[in-house]
Amino acid sequence: MPWFKLEATNEQATSTFEVELMAAFQRAFMSNRGPRDMAMFSEFNHERGATNYYFTHATQKYASELLNCIGASLCELPSSTMSLIAGHHEVIPRFPHVEALAQ
Repeated sequence: MPWFKLEATNEQATSTFEVELMAAFQRAFMSNRGPRDMAMFSEFNHERGATNYYFTHATQKYASELLNCIGASLCELPSSTMSLIAGHHEVIPRFPHVEALAQ
């Protein structure tokens, strides 16, 4: 199943952008009673100096308006190491390259 990706510049990721993005995600997450398949991850892309934000496929079901608003695009399951930054921790065992940093 496809995931969703948003690439933010280093400047965006260090500003209030990430805080606002996480807050918007958390609002959608909580308003849907914390779905176990909804999560948001991050990964720093050293080559581009940007942070990539990834959203599980289920995020579309619960927060399609958010994905559209931020301009997230479809992508394949990321193969790089990512950090869970918002959402349900039960997604971690499904993806071996995910680190549980936040929560």
